[in-house]
Amino acid sequence: DLYEDAKRDLRDLGLESYADANCYNLGKLPYESLEQYTEGVMFATYSTLISKNREKETRLDQLVEWCGGEEFDGLIMLDECHKAKTIELDADGNPKTVGKGFDKKEKSSQTATKVVQLQQALPRARVVYCSATSVS
Repeated sequence: DLYEDAKRDLRDLGLESYADANCYNLGKLPYESLEQYTEGVMFATYSTLISKNREKETRLDQLVEWCGGEEFDGLIMLDECHKAKTIELDADGNPKTVGKGFDKKEKSSQTATKVVQLQQALPRARVVYCSATSVS
């Protein structure tokens, strides 16, 4: 997995203490404030990004809070970005839906919707899309 590979690579570069102290896997952390993790690299799978707990707390909200909200100007790297390809936005830049009530269907995937919401919540972030798979 990417988290373990990145930690291994940092150790290989002589950054073992940094890797051990500053690389975090969001999916393994509790749903609570992440303020104790003041610096570093946060890894999240697309499944983690769309998840929420029984209290409806979302990993997306947790990640945005950890980044510091709108003032965050760091890097967001989206590996395997083709997994977030199904998106259709309305005129305001929000993911579209069709129908009403029980017939309402998403025109955009949950993953793509969360990726868009992440970028909207962190407008100053630098975003890199990576994929070895072509997207049509």
